[in-house]
Amino acid sequence: MNAAEKLALLRRYEPILRFTRGESFFPCAVDRYVAECGLYVQVPRRPVENLVTEGKLTLADLDEARDHGPRAVYFLKFIDPLNLAEMARYRLQQGIEDLRDRARRFSAGRARLARVGYSSRILDAIYTLTLLLRGRVPGDTAAAAALTYAKMQRVQEGYAYYGRVIEDAGWTILQYWFFYPYNNWRSGFHGVNDHEADWEMVTIYLAAERGRSLAPRWVAYASHDFSGDDLRRRWDDAELEKVDGHPVIYVGAGSHASYFVPGEYLTEIELPFMAPLVRVQESLQRFMAPPASGHAETAEPELPAVLNLMRIPFVDYARGDGVSLGPGLEKVWQAVLLDPVPAWVERYRGLWGLFVRDPVAGEDAPSGPMYNRDGSVRRAWADPLGWAGLDKVLPPTRLTPALRDEIRASSDTCRRMTREIVSKRRALQHLGLRLAAVEPIPFLTKEREKLRKEARARSRELSTLQVALARQRDTGEALRAMAERVRQGRMESPRTHLTRTHRPMPSMPRSMSVLADAWSSISISFMLLGLAALLIAHASYWVLWLVAIVVTLGLVEAGLRRQFQRYIGSLAMGLAVVTTLLLVGRFYTQIIAGVAIAAALYLMWEYVRELAS
Repeated sequence: MNAAEKLALLRRYEPILRFTRGESFFPCAVDRYVAECGLYVQVPRRPVENLVTEGKLTLADLDEARDHGPRAVYFLKFIDPLNLAEMARYRLQQGIEDLRDRARRFSAGRARLARVGYSSRILDAIYTLTLLLRGRVPGDTAAAAALTYAKMQRVQEGYAYYGRVIEDAGWTILQYWFFYPYNNWRSGFHGVNDHEADWEMVTIYLAAERGRSLAPRWVAYASHDFSGDDLRRRWDDAELEKVDGHPVIYVGAGSHASYFVPGEYLTEIELPFMAPLVRVQESLQRFMAPPASGHAETAEPELPAVLNLMRIPFVDYARGDGVSLGPGLEKVWQAVLLDPVPAWVERYRGLWGLFVRDPVAGEDAPSGPMYNRDGSVRRAWADPLGWAGLDKVLPPTRLTPALRDEIRASSDTCRRMTREIVSKRRALQHLGLRLAAVEPIPFLTKEREKLRKEARARSRELSTLQVALARQRDTGEALRAMAERVRQGRMESPRTHLTRTHRPMPSMPRSMSVLADAWSSISISFMLLGLAALLIAHASYWVLWLVAIVVTLGLVEAGLRRQFQRYIGSLAMGLAVVTTLLLVGRFYTQIIAGVAIAAALYLMWEYVRELAS
């Protein structure tokens, strides 16, 4: 396939992006961005060094070999923060534009903290406070970036993607890489982070079938740092929206994550030091609510509130009510084919924006499409099939021969296992004969015990083999049934591969007032102020007083949410559990004695009845 054919294929299926109202940054050409940047290097324990000044950097400069040591971090710097006067002018201009055109203004709607409970709000407060202690992008940088990007668009408006066409294992893979000058999720949409530069990607998987030309089979949308089966949808999945054969992507506001369905998504992040607790929570969730076999269309199972401790609530707004880009629209794509891979992609392993030394890397800029921040190759680049879990899925042209081979292998295995079972059963029967012969002989005790032990081991081995044979036969039947479906052209559900689908949050109930939203945002502050007052006053039994404060705050929230009766019921149940535990701890010896007496009387009654019958 030559370059012209690859570009035509990319054009045929290039996606449509729908943004949320209020989005300031859209996919652009990297050379225009780089022209505004400077190139820097940070070596540990040394000042930052400017290698190429702003306004003089080109993509060719990123190709050059530089060696400042193995721990050096190369990065671009797109913009400087605005000063106070510039920021005031920007805010005033934004306010005037919002008044002129309300349709462009973003509104968060319900407060994000109103969507979760107190444990999540406490974690959110911890995360917010960590921003004061770790590296982050200055708040005014987003405004400066928006002004610079708007100026770039006024000079020459354009929207670009960078495409790859890869042929691997019978699949033809189309990758669409989108470069955004800035990620303003935190400053613009109350999200997790801000950082200069943002690379996002969508992949379409094509395959031929029975001599037909290439056709799309699967689509995978990048969403934050996730990977695996849940990122992809089959082309005939009703959840995958298409316009004239072009897949539609709903882009998260500021974060630029990709979603199949418009809506608001609760995104969960974990603090690094809480990773072990998160693993425990996930294990509990799998144990308490295992996924239904073969289907994942229901909402994710919810844990009881006491266990759902690790969710830090950030909303990804992917409403699709703003600007749209793509074929057939006013704003269309400029396609750039990465074939051959240009040197600025292959050789530059540095960051594409500001390096702020964030210990959790959330505010540091990303690397290019080929690399992770640490310089290792991205899986999505090197292994696009495995990244979306398609490395275990055969293309249609290879399915029938592979099924035929698997059915033949299954039948061969069944025959081999049957022969082995017959042989082992015969051996066990002969062993049983020897055991029966020595059973009545008193001076052959050691031989008898040896034969019994061997007989038990062989019996277990034979039982295991019988179970394995039954499973192998079931697998063979399943393979033959699948081969028949393929022969008839019938396909399984397009959602059988999904385990945890990320669905938009349901709309908030109208019973939740604006006052409830406001309370959810300030309740944790009240809790901390109450704790501080107790400690300053040296209050006796301050822990009990703190519990009383928490209960009172919950009572206020329940009233605002119109869930007073439910809260009282939960509170009563909690008090009952605590009271029971206290009583058990205080009178545990008497309780154990009472249980023993009751058990003794019950057993005596049962055994006397048995004798009398």
